[in-house]
Amino acid sequence: YELNDPVESDEFQSKAKAIADKYSLNLKFINNNLDFLLASTALNSLIKTCDAIFITVIALSAIILSLFVIYLMNDRLFEIGVLLSLGESRWKISLQMILEILMPAMLAINIGALVSSIIIPAVGKAVAAGMQIDQPLIPANIGALFLLANVCGILLVIVASIIPTVAIRKYTPKKIMQTFK
Repeated sequence: YELNDPVESDEFQSKAKAIADKYSLNLKFINNNLDFLLASTALNSLIKTCDAIFITVIALSAIILSLFVIYLMNDRLFEIGVLLSLGESRWKISLQMILEILMPAMLAINIGALVSSIIIPAVGKAVAAGMQIDQPLIPANIGALFLLANVCGILLVIVASIIPTVAIRKYTPKKIMQTFK
């Protein structure tokens, strides 16, 4: 008999006792979930740590990307002033800034997802060997990984670009041109 889920061990033991009683077998049943509890506790804390690292990386990426966009915008302040004085709308200038950040970011995200899809199975095999897991680990769906990475990347770029695009709305061509005299 095979116990598929250690959480169901009480039910499994009661069925086994019923079978033993039916055939008058003198069996001793020991309920020892300590190994499972130790492994599951370690894996749960590892998952929580990974989630915290993921959230921290996303937050710091948004901050760094926002600072990068602000720096880029300050370097191109004269260009923004010229575009505004030529009658270009503020939302088109903001969209141009977002797209200029989004294109290399998407390239970097997709390269990172591709490298991760290659590294993750090797790490999974190492973890399985170290923990002596007999059941093979199921690899993640690569398509879902790329989709999730791209959606998070697009949202990250948009969120990081909010502050600089709000600043563009406050600019007037006259003030910008006066600062370059």
